[in-house]
Amino acid sequence: MVEYKPDVDQRTFVVLSAGAAGSAAVEALRQTGFAGRIVMLTYEDKLPYDRTWLSKDYFNGKVSRDEMPLRSQQF
Repeated sequence: MVEYKPDVDQRTFVVLSAGAAGSAAVEALRQTGFAGRIVMLTYEDKLPYDRTWLSKDYFNGKVSRDEMPLRSQQF
């Protein structure tokens, strides 16, 4: 997976949504060689998380809040 390298690639992609689909889009960009800047826009101040976990597992106590993010902040 490619890391962010602004000196190599000065392009910027904006991804609308920080849910599972937005997270998958960002990961696909990096996996296919995009080294530019990626900006994810969302109303939330949380890392991307699987919303089906929220509705089906989190509220039932099967998943903790710490398990919700799909990736780390560093990713």
